Amino acid sequence: MSVRTRLLLWLVLPLLQVILVAAVLDYRAVDRTVDEAFDRVLLNSAVAIGESVREGQIPGTLRLPVDRLRVLLNDPVDALDYRVVGPRGEHLSGNPVLTLPTDDADPTFYDLTIEGRELRAVRITADTDAGNLSVVVAETQRKRRKLLEQLRSSLLIEDAIMLGLTIAVCLLAIRMALAPLSRLAAQLSRREPGDLTPLGPQAAPAEVRPLTAALDTLFGRLAEGRDAQRRFVENAAHQLRTPLAGLKGQIELALGEARRLRDRPPVDDTESAQALANRLAAAQGAVDRLTRLSHQLLTLSRADQSTRDASGGQVVALADLIDEVISLHIDAALARGQDLGAETQPLEVPGSAWQLRELLSNLVDNAIRYTPAGGRITVRCGLRDGRGHAEVEDNGPGIPAAERRLVFERFWRASGATGQGSGLGLAIVREIAQSHGAQVSVEDPPAGRGTLVRVIFPPMTGAARGGPVLRSGSDAPGAGT
Repeated sequence: MSVRTRLLLWLVLPLLQVILVAAVLDYRAVDRTVDEAFDRVLLNSAVAIGESVREGQIPGTLRLPVDRLRVLLNDPVDALDYRVVGPRGEHLSGNPVLTLPTDDADPTFYDLTIEGRELRAVRITADTDAGNLSVVVAETQRKRRKLLEQLRSSLLIEDAIMLGLTIAVCLLAIRMALAPLSRLAAQLSRREPGDLTPLGPQAAPAEVRPLTAALDTLFGRLAEGRDAQRRFVENAAHQLRTPLAGLKGQIELALGEARRLRDRPPVDDTESAQALANRLAAAQGAVDRLTRLSHQLLTLSRADQSTRDASGGQVVALADLIDEVISLHIDAALARGQDLGAETQPLEVPGSAWQLRELLSNLVDNAIRYTPAGGRITVRCGLRDGRGHAEVEDNGPGIPAAERRLVFERFWRASGATGQGSGLGLAIVREIAQSHGAQVSVEDPPAGRGTLVRVIFPPMTGAARGGPVLRSGSDAPGAGT
């Protein structure tokens, strides 16, 4: 059901009820007014007859002026009749079938039926020279009912006209009230598919502004998703071009070495076989870098699109997540002779488990890549001032203070960086931290050498359970020494 129909029903139905009640009250008022007017005429006739009564020459008889009675009782529409009754109830004059009312009020109006005719009668007490007499005057109700029908028909026509005007006014008012919505709908229908500009607070009346505000919020999210998708495509096209070109070159060189091995006598193939192995190893390294870059781009795209939408109903055990991440990276740390360990307290934070896992993985992977061989990397989590935090500390070359804000930009690498990275790791960390309402920063470690990346989560509602659990070196799950 449309809003227009709903408004029309909610306006017209109550008004229709009001009009019906008013019509009933009007009909009753008309009936009462007509009855009072005709009863007043009937009473005047009875009074006139009472004033005309004279005592007859013969005792016990009355004398009535015939001409006056003829004027009073001669009605071309209604038939009138009268009766005069003596003080002891004896019939003196008129039509004896007119009965007296049982009520003693003076005057008394009452209805009676005689010979199939419905009459309206009035009885009064008249003080005449013949004594106190009861005068009854009755008439049929043709004029009364005819007038009532005319007045009721007029009222019915007026009420119908009033109802029609009311509906017309309601339709006009609804149309004018909904005109801003129609303009808003027309404005939205004329938009291009890529037009996600906000509607603004003036696009609709105050009652509809929550809807326009929700639409503007939706447009903003769609614009963010579109921009994130565009950035992902641009980043992927830019970053994948170099490793793919390198991979293609290495494969072409390897194919060339393979052809030379095929065409060269088998007694002299040692040098060519070694060169082929080197080419294949380089190609494998390019494939590994391409795989990691693709994974980071996809992770960044997912984190970008889920900003402000991290699941607040899921509780993540951060210490267990750190153990899992260390287990995944321990082989890489051992290959470089690094000491990868953890110092954790039991800590639970609301959020998305896969996003927090990616955040920690990128921090640990960055530390492994940029920390020299034999270095030390420590992952921590716990409470500080009622707020949960996670941090990764290494004793590598560190990041200059002037560049610490830039390291979170996409594809930016610190000056003098020696590791093979894409510049996306800390950008992913920032996106995921923002989606959890957390703050991420680069600081100096307590020892003064290396890098400390700390993620501080929103204030906790409860304290961490239990005391600190310290694990480092060989005590950490799968840790290296």
